[in-house]
Amino acid sequence: MRSALWHLPSAGLWLTGLGALGAFLGSCSTRLSSFSDYTAGYSTPPDAGSPDATAPDEDVAEGGIVEPDVEEAGATSDDADAEVTDAGETLVEADAPVSRATLQVYYPFDEPAGSSVALDASGNHRDAMLFGATLPAFGTPGHLNNGLRFDGTQQQYAQLPPNLFADFQSISVACWINVAQAQIWDRLFDFNAGTTIWMYFSPTGWNTTTMMAGTHFAISSSVRLDPEMMLTETVSIRTWHHVAIVLDPPNFIYYLDGVEKARMTNMTLSPRDLGVTSQNWLGRSSFVADPYLSATLDELRIYSGPLSAAEVAALAR
Repeated sequence: MRSALWHLPSAGLWLTGLGALGAFLGSCSTRLSSFSDYTAGYSTPPDAGSPDATAPDEDVAEGGIVEPDVEEAGATSDDADAEVTDAGETLVEADAPVSRATLQVYYPFDEPAGSSVALDASGNHRDAMLFGATLPAFGTPGHLNNGLRFDGTQQQYAQLPPNLFADFQSISVACWINVAQAQIWDRLFDFNAGTTIWMYFSPTGWNTTTMMAGTHFAISSSVRLDPEMMLTETVSIRTWHHVAIVLDPPNFIYYLDGVEKARMTNMTLSPRDLGVTSQNWLGRSSFVADPYLSATLDELRIYSGPLSAAEVAALAR
């Protein structure tokens, strides 16, 4: 074939051969163009680190929120519709909602007995120090693996790093809790800078209208006290419950076991309005007369931004 061109009998045949070759190449060009048009409607998968990348759905039972750099990573919100192909790939629809909540602190409370530090598994290195006449006890059975037990009699509490929330316009706190003894004005958390600047949640608070015990949430700056949530029921004792609060002014929502229990729409204060809170406590109140918490905690998470109802429900499973 290499020398066949030189044996053509005439220039006319040589030109005819070139014409046929040109037609063949043109046909190839047309087919390549058609293939390009056909594939133009398909986009390549995003890089793993891009904003459009979707985390693998490995831990939906423990939370439907994307939690990067966590050993037990969560998944995207349950609102995302997914389809599993024959090849085993999970396809998430493009209109799946994007979470507004960013994980800032995560305490699984799975440290060995005798540890004095609750390690932050969020990747942000915001470990909590334990205090008390005797320390809160690791190694206690939790809702998932182990938990951290506060006995309510030994002045036990955990202290988170200061200045955690100074930039938060909104906040979500979610945790599993098993109350051993209900004590009025106990604290799951109290993030404060003394007795005039605080944000707290009391599983067994007080309702000043009924003058009876009731779950209580409040936030106060040095110049303003926002409306307070005061329920007519408390978190029941000796069983595991999932509690979550979402403060996203003007809205406040309280969830118990994944179900909305209370909502307020007239909030004005956000965490950043409190400035630097130097005493971010679990299990202890800023008021010395209030009791210490008697309960076991597990899987405590703090987010900047509001969790959705679907995300709370996923955490509560």
